[in-house]
Amino acid sequence: VVLPVFTTLNMLVGGFFIRRVSIHALWIWLYWISFIQWTWSALMTNEFQGREFYDHCGGDVANGGAAGINDLVGELPLTPDQTRGLELYASSRADRPCEPVLGDTVLASFDLDKRDKWLSLAYAACATPAFLLTFYLGVRFVKHERR
Repeated sequence: VVLPVFTTLNMLVGGFFIRRVSIHALWIWLYWISFIQWTWSALMTNEFQGREFYDHCGGDVANGGAAGINDLVGELPLTPDQTRGLELYASSRADRPCEPVLGDTVLASFDLDKRDKWLSLAYAACATPAFLLTFYLGVRFVKHERR
């Protein structure tokens, strides 16, 4: 009974569903001990820190380039107004250079911009033996006798 509740709470406060700034002060301790949060922040900082992404800019798809907004319009289930809006946006940007999506901006949106990936990975690595020890102690010393 305890494991599903604990895992669900870890997923909720892990930083993806509920941002750290939105977690109530009484529950913030769970954010800091969440094994999911530390693993997720290590993965996010490894993937996004200091990088620029041009996938949305378009290019030669046959040579490995991204499809861009114009090809995206045909693939999404959009209303005619939404389609027209994206087409207008794409045409207004046609003569400008593409602005990259900054990885640090993505991290800042999740409040991970000042997070060290190695420290996050170390905390995540320390959580595994701690939970295995807790599991062992629970199996070893908790008695489940029928009455």
